[in-house]
Amino acid sequence: FFWTCGKQPFSITVDQDLKKIAAMLPSASVNRTSSFSTSVPAVRREDATHARLMTNANEASSVWTALAFEGDDTLGVSSAKVDHRQKRKGLPSGPDAIGTALTRRLIRDLIRYMYIILDLSSAALSDPDHLCTGGVAPSAKTRHAVLLATAVTYVREFYDQNPISHLGIVILKDGQAQLLSSLGGSPSAHLSALASPSASNPGLCSGNASLMNGLECVGRSLSAAPRHGSREILIFSSSLRSDDPGDLTGAVDGVARIGVRVSAIGLTGAEVYAIRRICDMTGGSYAVAQDGAHLKKLVRGHLLSVRTRMMMVMISRMKSDISTRRKKKVNEVSPMSKWVSQLGKRLK
Repeated sequence: FFWTCGKQPFSITVDQDLKKIAAMLPSASVNRTSSFSTSVPAVRREDATHARLMTNANEASSVWTALAFEGDDTLGVSSAKVDHRQKRKGLPSGPDAIGTALTRRLIRDLIRYMYIILDLSSAALSDPDHLCTGGVAPSAKTRHAVLLATAVTYVREFYDQNPISHLGIVILKDGQAQLLSSLGGSPSAHLSALASPSASNPGLCSGNASLMNGLECVGRSLSAAPRHGSREILIFSSSLRSDDPGDLTGAVDGVARIGVRVSAIGLTGAEVYAIRRICDMTGGSYAVAQDGAHLKKLVRGHLLSVRTRMMMVMISRMKSDISTRRKKKVNEVSPMSKWVSQLGKRLK
């Protein structure tokens, strides 16, 4: 074997001078691939880079596989991976730590899957009373006209605020639930369904409403909706009773089990205990419209999701706190100015 050390070549025998070669040359430059090599081969730079890339890839994949759906149909991160992230970022752990924001749920509430339930029972033909003043239908003669105008306004404004969400309409009459328009993202389809005789003709409003059948009909459709969006139901109630063929609590438990939030707006002027119970069990809200202006305000409150509204309230509170702090700083007198004023008084 002939080796080059500097500029002068020299010949050696493998058995005698193997250790001398290893001592003279860098270990990374000696490629011992023969069977008589007695030391551990050096790690190449390519192998080290490959090992580091594989470690990062496995680490990233394990973080994504740790994502799991929680009970309220939102995407959450396991506590083990959260602890791992805290260690990597050097954040403290515990309930009062700064890094507890990493343990919060990954809220994906941009897409809403929502059904509107319209009560078109015989009670919808009664006098609207107080609902005409300041409302969307000031010349309405029945609750049905107010209900229909409110539904049309809500559909138009819903897609302005939620352009990638999906909406559906169900009507209640004669103790049954009828699917007026299926879940979809086309506002024109829902508006044409509301303009159809089955919804716009007041002569077809008959019988009593069944909340149980309405919840079961909507629950079957929302159970197939993707889990990354929120599932909601908004009930427009125009009667003070609900004729159900079975246990209403079982239907409420069914929709609550799949993560559906039920909210309601009453047009009757009085609160119904069954509807209040449904909204409380599913985490929704229930309010009775006092007049037409109040009805518009209640409908406008359901254009955005609950989490979005909460976030807007928090932001407004933060802005008000910042403004009050700035005003306090402006009105406060610095210690130096106080000392100067006191010195002036003493000199006088």
